[in-house]
Amino acid sequence: DLGVTVVNHTRRTLRDLLLLTYVLDANGVGLSTSQQTLSAPANAAARVSRLELPEQAREGVIFVRLVLIDGARRVLAENFYWYAAQKSGYRKLNSLLETPLACLAVLKQEAGAARVEVELTNQGEGVALAAQVVLRDAATKERVLPVYASDNYISLVPGERRRIIVEVPQPTRGMLVELKGWNVRGAFVPVVAAR
Repeated sequence: DLGVTVVNHTRRTLRDLLLLTYVLDANGVGLSTSQQTLSAPANAAARVSRLELPEQAREGVIFVRLVLIDGARRVLAENFYWYAAQKSGYRKLNSLLETPLACLAVLKQEAGAARVEVELTNQGEGVALAAQVVLRDAATKERVLPVYASDNYISLVPGERRRIIVEVPQPTRGMLVELKGWNVRGAFVPVVAAR
């Protein structure tokens, strides 16, 4: 039904929240932007609005990005959706342009623990849908496991930059980050040691 609900898992009411809503077409072009100030009651789910779709959304597929920010301007939640008014509209996802991502992967070691900080930047003109970061051994190309990622399968609008932290309890001597996704140009990027 395109309702937007904010869920507050804390024991206190959150006030002065700002909900930003961005609607983009299949090419990543902005169709509409809105913002709404709201409060979220403690330990509850509150329906705060209904998404109003622009006329262009009636055909094909659109992307919706929701960002919830607190009074100190910290991002509390970020969600990305794709929506088609008709089921056949999802076929447009198959014709998304292949999107290149710039990737910098830096290994940082501290007190017996290691983490790889991966910074992704969408350098394409369209949305990079469901970008995935996979840590691999540089020599064997086998997955490095276990790892604990702060995020994955992320979608980036043109020009957007995101950071993923990958905790690596047992790093190998040489590692690569494999990039893949729905329409993400596949690549292998060497992990470099922090300076």
